Amino acid sequence: MKNKTCLRYFLHTFWQSGSFFLTCFLFLFLKTALYAQDSQGYETYQYQRKLPAATESWHKIILDKAVLAQVQPSLQDLRLIGINAKGDTLEMPYLLKELRQDTKTETVTASLLNSGKQNGRYTYTLQLDDNLTINEIALRFEEPNYERKIRLEGAQDLKNWTLILNDYRILSIRNEFTSYDFNTIRFPNSRYLYYRISFESEVEPELEGATCLKTVREQGIYKEWETRSSKTEQDKESQTTTVDFELAQKSAVSKIAFEVDSNIDFYRRMRIQYLADSSQLPTGEWRYYYVNTYEGVLSSFEERIFSFGSAVFSNKFRIIIENNNNNPLSISQIRASSHQYELWVRFDEMTKNNYLFYGSKSVYSPYYDLQNFESSVPDSLTVLALGQEEKRNLAEKPKQSPLFENPIWLWSIMGIIILILGFFSLKMLKS
Repeated sequence: MKNKTCLRYFLHTFWQSGSFFLTCFLFLFLKTALYAQDSQGYETYQYQRKLPAATESWHKIILDKAVLAQVQPSLQDLRLIGINAKGDTLEMPYLLKELRQDTKTETVTASLLNSGKQNGRYTYTLQLDDNLTINEIALRFEEPNYERKIRLEGAQDLKNWTLILNDYRILSIRNEFTSYDFNTIRFPNSRYLYYRISFESEVEPELEGATCLKTVREQGIYKEWETRSSKTEQDKESQTTTVDFELAQKSAVSKIAFEVDSNIDFYRRMRIQYLADSSQLPTGEWRYYYVNTYEGVLSSFEERIFSFGSAVFSNKFRIIIENNNNNPLSISQIRASSHQYELWVRFDEMTKNNYLFYGSKSVYSPYYDLQNFESSVPDSLTVLALGQEEKRNLAEKPKQSPLFENPIWLWSIMGIIILILGFFSLKMLKS
């Protein structure tokens, strides 16, 4: 009976002592957590733009080059802030939209009706299953190397043929150094039941098949950035041409175009790079680190317009062309541009004082429920014009150090608590 009484007394004392110290520990922990939470406010945003008062539940904001020059590459540091009549700060949800070029391709079923040769020209006639509109025909030949000038005609009855294209060049190059095909005939939208393809060839071609396509290209909305300077260097040892060019300011770039001053046909491997980082050496010299954003072919058969899968944010770019044993190409009229970015904003409250905050390196991408309900966005949105860019010169708050700057303090306090609890336990056992 005595032992049971002592055990109850021990447990009671242990509980009281443990509760006291546990309460103290929780208080200190919560204070630390609250301090950490306070540091996640809006004080890290370096720039703001005033917005007009919201007049509807939905608006859109078009991001200009000043915003794109200061945001993080993922655009994760954009926040829409509204202040209501009570002085409460509200964060408005938004959808980030990129108005880039979009291509949709639909295959139209067709069959090879007949083929033949007359006066040195090989002819192939295609019949569509339905009288539908097409604008591309992709040809597949068995031969690895060829160059042909295509004549394309269309008809509804196999008698009255209408010329669509003449002397349209297609090409295939296959060897140990190169694998390149340009064998898709592109032409204005046409609606015929029959298409006739003919060309001259010294050897008998082996046509594996032809695919008829209807390709719709939504051009998107692009903004061109100002190019400040460019420099070209020829490296005879590596047989490359390097063109460095610089934009007037850091920008989002998703497409680069340029002209090649040449009257001859060419086919060169090339890559486009952007400046991702830089560091200063002990000697004072700067070292620049470039990253590939595009690798492909520079050809006289195709437009010199190169689009990236996602925009890159930089002001320095580099074009590297592999000449092999060919004479260098001359590059001119370099143009860099980006697709338009828009914010589709939902105002949950009609706030008069609204701001766009951006330019923070310590925040994560926001997640709003709105991302799951894009279908609720109206078809037409009124634009809210951005005001002038303002540097957020906020009064610096006195620096408040976290309670546990060093984890050793936390472990020390936990150790003290364990020792105190152990001391009371031994004392109860002795008594």
